[in-house]
Amino acid sequence: MLFNNWTESLGFHDEPKNAPFTQEVNTKEVKERWAITDEHLTLSRGILIEEVNSKTWLPFPMEWQNFVNNCKLLIIDTTQPERWLPELQSRRQERFEKTFRQHGVRKFFEIKLSGHADNAKEIRRRIENEFFAEWNNGTKSLYEIKRLLEKLLKSLDNRLQQADNNIVSYQDSADKVLRERIQPNQKEYTKIGLFSFGKRDKILGAQALALQAYYEALTYMEAWQFSKVLLATTIRELTTLAGEVNQSFSLLTDINKSFQKAIDERCQSTGQDDLRRSLVYFYKPEVVREFSQRLVKDKTIQKNQAQEARLALIAQLGERPNFTQLNTRIMKQQSMDAIEISCEQAVGTAHNTVITTEKDQPRQLNVNVIEKLAKNFSGNEEKLTRYIHDLANYAGNYLNFNPLEINKKGSGISESPTKLSLFTVIRPIARDRGSFVTQLDGVLKGSRNIQPEILQNEMRESEITFISITNLFPLRYVEHLRFLKEKYELRLAQANNPSRVKLELYCEGDGSQYPRLYTASEEDIRREGLPFVLIAYAVGTIQLFKSPTTGKSELYLLSKDADSFDNEPTLLGANLTEAVDKLDAKNTAFIKTQASGLLQNNYRHIDKQQELSSKIVEIIEGIKLECQGDINSLVYKRFNEAGKQAVKLIKT
Repeated sequence: MLFNNWTESLGFHDEPKNAPFTQEVNTKEVKERWAITDEHLTLSRGILIEEVNSKTWLPFPMEWQNFVNNCKLLIIDTTQPERWLPELQSRRQERFEKTFRQHGVRKFFEIKLSGHADNAKEIRRRIENEFFAEWNNGTKSLYEIKRLLEKLLKSLDNRLQQADNNIVSYQDSADKVLRERIQPNQKEYTKIGLFSFGKRDKILGAQALALQAYYEALTYMEAWQFSKVLLATTIRELTTLAGEVNQSFSLLTDINKSFQKAIDERCQSTGQDDLRRSLVYFYKPEVVREFSQRLVKDKTIQKNQAQEARLALIAQLGERPNFTQLNTRIMKQQSMDAIEISCEQAVGTAHNTVITTEKDQPRQLNVNVIEKLAKNFSGNEEKLTRYIHDLANYAGNYLNFNPLEINKKGSGISESPTKLSLFTVIRPIARDRGSFVTQLDGVLKGSRNIQPEILQNEMRESEITFISITNLFPLRYVEHLRFLKEKYELRLAQANNPSRVKLELYCEGDGSQYPRLYTASEEDIRREGLPFVLIAYAVGTIQLFKSPTTGKSELYLLSKDADSFDNEPTLLGANLTEAVDKLDAKNTAFIKTQASGLLQNNYRHIDKQQELSSKIVEIIEGIKLECQGDINSLVYKRFNEAGKQAVKLIKT
């Protein structure tokens, strides 16, 4: 498809072959098929279907010759002899100006100039259809088509540059005919006597030929003016076509490289089994390569496979396939899939043909992997066990987990089972290897600390699939998350404007709207719960009571159930400072719920919000007094920051 370069020693070779491309695009037969002869480009001959099929559309020399002959006979029959030459001149001039192809020469080309793009498109259509058909049937490669278009464009550009010279040449020719033939014939004709019929006939014939040459030259002058525009547009059309061919060539070149890379990766001899790969092969690569070369060097097989691959691509292009559709209607992956499916089917047929006709060739495809395992490990259970256990161990998860996070216990951490793992083995059926299959299943069941599920597959007998899945785990279990968290915190710590950095990281908000990935520490719980404790204390949900038993004053959290009956009070501590130290995930969540509900239901009015905010300030001032006015006290700083957060919550 790319180069069509067959060599007996290599098969189809991924290099271009030498060919006379310039000579090919300039042959008479090729120009004729593509409608790019001088006669076509000047519209002496038609390009469009209706022009080609028109019976009145004749080449310029033939058209002027027929007109001259008919005109001469008509003049002799209907005109006095002394008027023959003037009448002939008059009729020729009228033909040139008014009736040539129904419009006169100049008007005809004016009309055609307005629709010349259709002629250019028709030329492109002919060339593209021929090239696509030749690529389709394997006659020409994309590289050959690419090079032919390059040479064709160069040839057409040269002809465009030559167009002005052609116009000058026809002008010189017309002037010469007028000067050396037409004008002398006119002078000679005026000297002829009344009864010199023989001489009149002779001069009439000579003048008819001269006028034919003269008007033919004038017609070609107009035609080449038109041809300049047609050539320029045709070059643009073919340049676009060349771009489409180049794109198709690049597409298939990339696909070819991808396939070659996959072949090199899949069929390589490393000297030892690499069980770390996602696909582990149980065969001898050198044997497969040798068999592959047997197929690669068979010209009949390769031409058939190439043809099937082409047809697989073209089948996706609709009723009128061309290079443009090849580039626009299917993506690279679709093309790869179509070629791969086609080649997989074709190579299966070729493989079966070879092993049927050549008995010494071992089967390479559709070999039951259990049969191969049995041949290698039957009678050596220790070796089989070691091999299967190694495979099972490598068939693990790609994520690394942090055991400290997995084993973490505490308030707020779910007791439900997490990080559940499943191990499944899908193997083919091997009915005639019953005892070995039983042995293999036993080894598989003991290969992991997870009891595997063993499934049988009737469709894919050449492979065993190990599937290991771990799910239902929180992200904090993932080892890599710790590294990302460190980088995240480092970026925030080094930023001059943390708010801007958070906006860049989250795109919207500062991240506080999202749940935390890691479980909160005791300090985090206290820091986040303290603003709600202050709100609850300010509104009276947390109150100070004196115990009748001990006589000590202690803080209690008061709440009601769904039916508005009092719940059992929750002891928080002797004072706010002690209450904060006893906050845990459970009572913090409860306090948050109670405080948030009160704010939503009772403190939506701005006056009540202001009143509650003032109480928060009073509480913080009380804490400052307890700290003896030391604003650098850690206790005061904690409560002061919590107070600011509480006021924000109230006003939100």
